[in-house]
Amino acid sequence: MNMFNTTRNAFILILSIFWISYPFSFVCAQAENSSMITRIQEYYLGQSIKDAKGLTEFTDEEYRMFELAGAPKYFKDEKTYNARDVSFLEVNWETIIGATEGKVYKIALLYMTDYESEVNAVYKHTLEYLVNKIGNQSEHLSNSNQYIWQTKDGNILFNKVSNSGYYSVNLILTSNAINTNNLLRELK
Repeated sequence: MNMFNTTRNAFILILSIFWISYPFSFVCAQAENSSMITRIQEYYLGQSIKDAKGLTEFTDEEYRMFELAGAPKYFKDEKTYNARDVSFLEVNWETIIGATEGKVYKIALLYMTDYESEVNAVYKHTLEYLVNKIGNQSEHLSNSNQYIWQTKDGNILFNKVSNSGYYSVNLILTSNAINTNNLLRELK
């Protein structure tokens, strides 16, 4: 079920909450294998935005929604794009791409449904894959559905959210190959 067109506002608000949560490398223990996932189907971290197909830049309204939800632009030339849906672990994910300096620095995947059992199955399967691929998470809060892996190449944020009758699984890959001289504002 593709709910992208009917729940665009909920999608953007949910994702924006986690978009800037861990935008850059931060200090914590590295994941066991420190093997960052850098590619999801046709999109990969560091990819020239010119080579990324199927992108549509956010509208002014979408940028405003991100800003209102606490995810303002942090780079002078930062752009955010709606991208093609991707298949990852045999699940169809909605995709948003973040770019700065003409390169992809963030890939955000969202699986959203109004069925809790579906989101729980996707969450469990994806978490098992991430632990097998990368190792134990670098950070996990007790009684939380949020996991963070810090690797030498960037970080991965993975979580499950329930909001207003919608359930989602979010997977956000962020490269640490970012020029912080390009910052628009001070990081909080």
